Amino acid sequence: MPRVLGALDSASLWASSLAIPVLADRVRHERRSDFDSRDGKLMTLFACSKMLRPYAHLEDPRQEPARRMAEQVVKELQAG
Repeated sequence: MPRVLGALDSASLWASSLAIPVLADRVRHERRSDFDSRDGKLMTLFACSKMLRPYAHLEDPRQEPARRMAEQVVKELQAG
């Protein structure tokens, strides 16, 4: 269970930093072990889904990076 919580923390931190791309990249780099795990991928999708829900603010600068990341992670999960 702790691995899931660490992955959730990392995904939440990354999602919160998406408006500042350099910071978001740093979070992904610094916590790559969380993001590379299956739990990390699932938590990244969870964080993306919170920003991409139907009633999200269309002007949110985090939406497009979140959409791209969600597509990438889905492909990675499907590939196994």
